[in-house]
Amino acid sequence: MRFTAIMLCRRIFHVFITILILVSGPLHAGAWLREPKTAFVSASTRLTAPPDDLRQAYSYNTFYGEYGVTDQLTLGLDLGQGSFGDSKQIGFIRLPLYQPDTGWRIATELGIGASGVDLVIRPGLSIGRGTENSHGYGWQAADLNITYYPSTGHWDTKLDVTIGTALRKDRRWIMQIQTGQNHGADRFARLAPSIVIPVRDTVHAEFGLSYGVLGEKSLGALASIWMDF
Repeated sequence: MRFTAIMLCRRIFHVFITILILVSGPLHAGAWLREPKTAFVSASTRLTAPPDDLRQAYSYNTFYGEYGVTDQLTLGLDLGQGSFGDSKQIGFIRLPLYQPDTGWRIATELGIGASGVDLVIRPGLSIGRGTENSHGYGWQAADLNITYYPSTGHWDTKLDVTIGTALRKDRRWIMQIQTGQNHGADRFARLAPSIVIPVRDTVHAEFGLSYGVLGEKSLGALASIWMDF
C-alpha cells in the first residue's frame, strides 16, 4: 500500500512539474502569495526513528507546489504523507487578508482532499514578515492549519513557527518548531533546524534534522529540493 501511494505521488509530481514548466519570489510559502505566473515546487524525503533504535527508521516522501494565478490568488498541491505517515493529497487556495509592502503579512488558506481514505477539509492561517541582514533576506512566520474529517467529526491541528536567516553565499539557516495534535494522539513538538544551499539560480537544496521534545521521542533527517520558476 505504501509503495503504491509513493509511486502515485511520484507520477503526480512529474506531471505537475511538467505543467509548471509549461505555464511558467520567495522560497517560502505561508503568508506570502506567489507573484502572478510564477511557481514554486519542493520534493522532500524524511527519515524518522526512535533515538534508542535507529534501525526502526521510517521514510516518507512529500511533494509541495504552488502557482500564482493573480496577485490575490495562489493555488497549491500538498501530496505525500502527513505527520504520522498517513497518505495525503490536498489541493488548496491561498487568499490575502493583510498584505502591506513592509512588515507583517497575513494570509488564509482553504484546502480539500484526502488523508488516507478519508475526505478532509483543511483551513489555515499564516502570518509572517521578511527580514534582512548584511547577507540578504530571511523571514519569520507562523503557520496554523486544522485538518477536519467530515465523516467522523475529528480534527488534527498543526502549528509551525519558522525563522529563516540569510547566510553568506546565498545560503539560509532555518530553525523551525513543529507542533500539533492528531485526533487520538498526544500533542507533539519537534525542533527542526536545517540549512538551505543554492544549487543553481532557481534551485536550492535543503538538509536538516529534527528532534522530538514533546509527545514523542524521535530523531529525524530531511533532504529536500526547492525550485522556483
